[in-house]
Amino acid sequence: MAIKIMNSLGTISISNDIIKQEAALTAAGCYAVAGLADKNGKKDKAEILSADELFKGIDLKIADNSLYIDVHIIVNYGASIQSVGDNIIEAVKAKVLEMTGVKVADVKVYIEGISME
Repeated sequence: MAIKIMNSLGTISISNDIIKQEAALTAAGCYAVAGLADKNGKKDKAEILSADELFKGIDLKIADNSLYIDVHIIVNYGASIQSVGDNIIEAVKAKVLEMTGVKVADVKVYIEGISME
């Protein structure tokens, strides 16, 4: 499913993968984020995703013309988890709104591990 934006000039369709990629890059660039973790990880220990797989750390749902984004991260040891989470929520909401013009209804941040490196 894609997001469709209609205006007087026509219709713009934005792939979910593009939104997931932008959300992943935004979250990965936030302070004290060691990296994104696979939301469907089957391992006992969360591992940081490579740059090619960042989108696996994002879950995206569209309902009632709103976006719902789940972000799965690994934080750096010693960081304030509350501050990191708040920063990611604000940054992802702002970036996706800037990029698509569509309001993000909710961003949830899941801490999957702590990096000691």
